[in-house]
Amino acid sequence: MKTFLEYVDEAQKKAGLESDAAFAKHLGAGRNLVSQWKNGGSTPDDYYCIVMAEILGIDPLEIIAAANHARAKDDEKKTWWENFRKQHVKNVVAVLLGLTVLFSGLNATMGVSQVTAAAVISAVLVLRIMYIMSSWKRIMNFWKRIHLSENCLF
Repeated sequence: MKTFLEYVDEAQKKAGLESDAAFAKHLGAGRNLVSQWKNGGSTPDDYYCIVMAEILGIDPLEIIAAANHARAKDDEKKTWWENFRKQHVKNVVAVLLGLTVLFSGLNATMGVSQVTAAAVISAVLVLRIMYIMSSWKRIMNFWKRIHLSENCLF
């Protein structure tokens, strides 16, 4: 899993800004903030994590969890954040698996009970996607990230 510093570097690169001061200004922060993150003086709060996630087109929870992991002082909290991040990855994998079923699994040879089961599973997974992503903008960025074909229903 990426560290929050890797996300910072990736967002800075994607924004096309070489200096930490320029990236901090781009984020609407004081000129030394990004340097403080990189030197271990502080970690970004949730607002900056969300702004960087929007730059990267990813779920903000990925960066928020990484920053909280880095911010945690004791081993118990670090372990909790590690487990949270692993569970989040599992949720994303479950969503991708569900989307595969949704967009390719239904056909004319399936029985009514199979279609019903597939529909229920797909509905639950779509609700899970909406919970995880929490906004259409993030959902659309998510779709782009997993490279769904243009023939997608959405």
